[in-house]
Amino acid sequence: ITVLNLKDRENGYIQNSQSPGVPIHSFTQDQLDRGVISYVHHGEPNTKIALKVSDSIETGEPTILRVAAFDLQVYLVNNTGLSITHGSWALITTMNLSYTTNAPEQDLEIQFDITGLPRYGAIQRLRSNDRWQNVNQFSSRHLEKDKIRYKHISKEPKEDEFRFKIYTGQHKFTTEYTFGISFVSVTVDVIRNAELLIDRIQESFISEGFLQSETRPDPTPSKNIMYKIKTPPLYGSIFLSSGDLTQHKQLEKGSTFSQEDISKGRIKYKLHRKSYSNLQDSFQFQVSSNGHSSSVHSFSIRHTPPPVDANLVVERLDVQEGSKEKITEKYLNIDVREIKDIVFNVTMSPKHGSLNVIDESMILPDRINTTFFTSQEIKSGSLFYQHDDSETTNDRFQFVALAEDPEVDFQYVGTMHFRINMINDNHPVRVMEKVLNVVTQSERVVTSNDLLYIDPDIDTPPTQIQYTRRKISNGDFFHVEDRSEPVYLFTQEDIDQRRIVFRHNGPSYSKAVISVTDGHLSSTSILEIVASEPFIEIVNNSGIIVPRGQEAIISSYNLSVETNMNAWGTAIIFHVASPPRYGHLVMQGQDGAKHQFSEADLQSGNLKYVNKGDPSFRDEFRFQARIGDTTTDGIFEVKVYPESYWEPLVVLNNATVKVEEGSRVTIDQAALKIMHPNIAPSDITYVIVQRPQNGYLEVDLGQTTTSEYEDDASRLRPEVSVFDQALINEGRVQYVEVGTNVTNDHFVFDVTNGISSLSHLIFTIQVIPKTIYLSTGLLEVDEGSQTIVTASVVTVLTEYYTDKIAQYLVAVQPVTGQLELSTRPRQRVEAFTPLQLEQGLI
Repeated sequence: ITVLNLKDRENGYIQNSQSPGVPIHSFTQDQLDRGVISYVHHGEPNTKIALKVSDSIETGEPTILRVAAFDLQVYLVNNTGLSITHGSWALITTMNLSYTTNAPEQDLEIQFDITGLPRYGAIQRLRSNDRWQNVNQFSSRHLEKDKIRYKHISKEPKEDEFRFKIYTGQHKFTTEYTFGISFVSVTVDVIRNAELLIDRIQESFISEGFLQSETRPDPTPSKNIMYKIKTPPLYGSIFLSSGDLTQHKQLEKGSTFSQEDISKGRIKYKLHRKSYSNLQDSFQFQVSSNGHSSSVHSFSIRHTPPPVDANLVVERLDVQEGSKEKITEKYLNIDVREIKDIVFNVTMSPKHGSLNVIDESMILPDRINTTFFTSQEIKSGSLFYQHDDSETTNDRFQFVALAEDPEVDFQYVGTMHFRINMINDNHPVRVMEKVLNVVTQSERVVTSNDLLYIDPDIDTPPTQIQYTRRKISNGDFFHVEDRSEPVYLFTQEDIDQRRIVFRHNGPSYSKAVISVTDGHLSSTSILEIVASEPFIEIVNNSGIIVPRGQEAIISSYNLSVETNMNAWGTAIIFHVASPPRYGHLVMQGQDGAKHQFSEADLQSGNLKYVNKGDPSFRDEFRFQARIGDTTTDGIFEVKVYPESYWEPLVVLNNATVKVEEGSRVTIDQAALKIMHPNIAPSDITYVIVQRPQNGYLEVDLGQTTTSEYEDDASRLRPEVSVFDQALINEGRVQYVEVGTNVTNDHFVFDVTNGISSLSHLIFTIQVIPKTIYLSTGLLEVDEGSQTIVTASVVTVLTEYYTDKIAQYLVAVQPVTGQLELSTRPRQRVEAFTPLQLEQGLI
């Protein structure tokens, strides 16, 4: 096929794609069929190509191929972005990013030129050597072949992005596009945690049918999902078996095993001893994978024993409130054949009393609040339960009973209950001291807000609390159903039900002497009575705090009034004189803003303030509280904080500090730092809830004492219980160690920014003692032979030095024998190392 025109390439030309840019003037039908012949447009949009066809024998007539050129346009098809987890990568494919043109039959390759790189990751291309390399541009062909990916590299952002422009051939487009990457949190989820039932056997494997975890959104191989034992089981142990199941390792606190170990049957639970009782056991664990952890979970084990030949007695014991009672064999007895003596270990002590063992004199205590007792102590009548005189009706303790002989395969787990018979030993107590206000020459219903007595004895109902009053100089009490005769005797229930009224008659002020009894014990109180003109006054107006753009309930805890009139509930009206600017008041279950509400609405929690989301930090509304014609005005304040203020506090540092015995150490922000992105350090407050036992905390407040008070100040122990993060950051919080022969200390604290809180955090202190304390045991050896000196014979008691001992020096050699190293027999040892001791070489 011969091209008869297109002599000038400025008017366009035909080329072979194997030699792009080189004009050709003839080509074959075979080349045309293979798609290697193309036309390159130049010049006018409409042109003609004159062609003549020949088969080398005959030549056809010239023919015209018309060409119509148009502007290239590119259309977006997909730009979905990516969702990945931190520290991972994901392919960018045509499902995420693709464009098409208005010339689809030309199969144009679209190039992507990155104009703004991602901040926390990189765009990478898979090269021919199977390595990923950072790139600044890629093509649609790379996307089609899965050769482009985003890889996360740094920090833990919520999102990332890169910007790009596209071009194809000589056509470049000015529009800049953005490809977004969002990060999703990796969670480690326990998807199966079923109770393990051990029925009439001593052990059982824990399979995936009972315990299974996985990571989301992306799965993780089971060998990389690790379980860490936080608290081991009490009545048995967890064992990890070897691959061939021939060796079994007992797992302790801090030990780990994998999901693969569970799926391959390598994890089992085994009772310490044969159990003669039903028992419930458990262990706590945490699952982690690739730096992500679950919350702490508990795995339960329930054991049912086989029939046993034993006499088992665990009965409830009745105890009078505040007294003690002997625990005899009638209430607690375990009689098993061939087991003579049994030790009861208390696994959960009584909450409202103590277990005490008295000595042989049967008078003096031997062990107070004991954690163990024996069957012989029960038989001899030495074991007592002492109630703590609290207002509780029951108590209990849990125990595990074991044979004194550790070789005997026996255990019994049980709970002994106590029923506390209550006695009336508390006087009635007034809840609050308050004046009874009444309108002059009028009546006022007496409510529990005015006069309220309770009896700490829990069995005393309001009907049993009786009031007896003397003559009152400015009025009398009456019953609402009979106002003809004054009442001198009434109950707390009468007051609670608003059956008692006071009628004023006489001076404006008096004191009423009232005697209160619960039928057994009495108290005397003074009730002040004040008569005046009708009034209503605001007694509580604390305002509220609300997250920006959200809502908060306004209740009687935030706004309440006091009056001397017979009005409450719906009779006390609050009229909104000036509504809030940045929000509105709404009623629960009703539409539209409210301009009026009642005391009943406040008491029921039906009134809400809804913030509009404006940037203001403060809002308010003005109101008038009204009972009939009696009014009072007030302003209710609303503090509006961004929602981020409610985000949890972040514990950046909570590290153990070291202090030498008898000295002090500064607790700085490297050791203890809790922060909030929107709260100043001075507003993050620490409150000590459990003080250190072997020292105290003090804050360096600078030179604040004058000479007049220096002597007094020096006598005071400068112990603090409240400080803030700013003081820590400034290095002004110190721990002063005062204990001796101790190796550690700690204190428990809460921390809050006024909105968010963290509770019962523990800060630990390691004390470096001045002395290394050793414990030595008895070494037994047969005459003329030898024995191994084990680590149990020589033990370091000072915890700080346990891993720091380099060598033991023999100060005085034995007289009738000698210390030797097993690798050097008959050579006296002058020194040895802890490792040689552990390996049994001495």
